[in-house]
Amino acid sequence: MKNTILLVCSDEEFVTSVEGSLAKNILDTYRLEFITEISYLKNYLEKPHSIDVLIIEEKLVALLPQNQTAKKIYIITETDRVGANLISKYLGAQGIIKLLGPAFMSNESGGKQAKTRIHDVIALDSLRFKNIASLAIAAQLAKFGKKVLYICAENMQVFNSGLYAGKNATIAREEQALAINAVINGDVRGIDALIQKGEFDYVPQFNHFLSSYGLNANTVFALAEAIAKLEIYDEIVVEHPLGFLQESVSRLEKSKSIVIISGQDKDSCDRLKILFDNTRDVFDNCIMVCYPYVSMQQSYLERVEGGNDIICERIENLSEESDLRELVENRIFRRTAEAIL
Repeated sequence: MKNTILLVCSDEEFVTSVEGSLAKNILDTYRLEFITEISYLKNYLEKPHSIDVLIIEEKLVALLPQNQTAKKIYIITETDRVGANLISKYLGAQGIIKLLGPAFMSNESGGKQAKTRIHDVIALDSLRFKNIASLAIAAQLAKFGKKVLYICAENMQVFNSGLYAGKNATIAREEQALAINAVINGDVRGIDALIQKGEFDYVPQFNHFLSSYGLNANTVFALAEAIAKLEIYDEIVVEHPLGFLQESVSRLEKSKSIVIISGQDKDSCDRLKILFDNTRDVFDNCIMVCYPYVSMQQSYLERVEGGNDIICERIENLSEESDLRELVENRIFRRTAEAIL
């Protein structure tokens, strides 16, 4: 007999939007059941049931009688509150999938889904705003209650200035370079020199070129994959070098989660078109942030096939001196973080 996952929610539109994705991703050892009608729910609850996982709308929790037993109970909220048993309705199916965790999920090969997801952030124009966006997306993911690691693949790194008022502004040196190569090769004994295993973490900034230590973008991508296998974090955000280096193109062709930052001007959109024309899988696995966005100016994004369809956030008036704490509090890049969860 299969174990039961029961989702109880009076919002039929929400249930319709999540049931297909849940059915596709949850292991076939579980049986999915959905209840949307209050009258049916009351009749259902008249008899005792043994439920392995109950996912229930917050306002319906009070209806649960004592004769119902559930091994795990998750509550759907209409806020962006996060917690060990809270699911924000605004995160949709991905919010449920992430909170249930890999023990309940299957991947395309039929095995368990990896706990840690890697998100690749690229920009068509601005190094500075790619840096701000990558850090802010990582911070917003942490705000959702995820354990997040940020890694920069730029040869010349300057992200310390974008951290929380200089908090933990560690400088990486030869010790960290050696640790990176060791972790990639399976030796994790020195990993504490790289990461703190906190809620919002980062591999320290190198003040010399990465290449000075024999490192490059491919090294950083390999490090992200190696740390992902350790399942320390829920999410890893990788900031790519500016421009489409061969290393980035090869990485993007394999990535399942890509954030593209593009302006609305003609040059940016021409670059975007070239990217999509030459790497179609990137389009299938990406979302876009339009920056800088000026509502009164002409946008060329509609000339890029599918360009407008994948824009999840348009951002205006973002200062180069924007403080990360301010960005988080003002919910800048919040919708982007929601979109990739």
